[in-house]
Amino acid sequence: MGIYSEFNQVILLIIIGMARILPTFIFLPWFNNQLMGGMIVKNVIICLIVLGLYPIISQDITELNFESAIPIIVKELIIGLLCGCCLALPFWAALAIGEIIDNQRGATISSTMNPGIGVETSVMANFMNVFYSAIFMLSGGMVTLVKVLYQSYILYPLDMPINTNKETFIRLASLINEMLLKAVILVGPVLVSLFLVESATGILSRFAPQLNAFSVALSIKSFIACSVLLIYLTQIIAPQLSGQDLLSLLSGRLQP
Repeated sequence: MGIYSEFNQVILLIIIGMARILPTFIFLPWFNNQLMGGMIVKNVIICLIVLGLYPIISQDITELNFESAIPIIVKELIIGLLCGCCLALPFWAALAIGEIIDNQRGATISSTMNPGIGVETSVMANFMNVFYSAIFMLSGGMVTLVKVLYQSYILYPLDMPINTNKETFIRLASLINEMLLKAVILVGPVLVSLFLVESATGILSRFAPQLNAFSVALSIKSFIACSVLLIYLTQIIAPQLSGQDLLSLLSGRLQP
């Protein structure tokens, strides 16, 4: 009976750990069904991460049963959704950069299904999303992600009741606003260059009415946008949401 009770405790703790980590990873672009596969692969990866975090998860609760685990699981799901939304903001910003560029150069007519998030996106938006995901993975982003999850258990352990207020949503909205503002600022040079090309094409079509301004402008703007983007492409890595923003949100806004 003692072995069964201990096994039951371990299973419940793993389920509780998955309740926070699974919603966090669902928001990440490389964890989609089209890229990662079915739920079996996802559950294996999440279980491995939970086992790595098991020592800090198990030290918060000594005795646990199914009835007392339900409110904890609900609380962990809420925290996981909050963490996933915050950690996915840089990828959404990269997606917005590509979408704005394609919208201005008139290439949204070639929108395709993005396998990373499962919605229809333009070619440049899909490229920026994949580019930022590759940079994130190559720069050790998964290690940073696991460290942030580990720190979240320290700042907000399992036995701490949830206490959200208006400040929590204000802080989350400010983070979203900050990431969108960075996306617009970073795409600014491309927008200015495309505006100049559009103005020059309009003036040219004024003196040459037989010129198909739309076809010419589409080709020229695509070339100019890619050229300007190559000059400062590395700067697009800048819109990163550091783990400290997420940790401050958990520690300063959610704790009672």
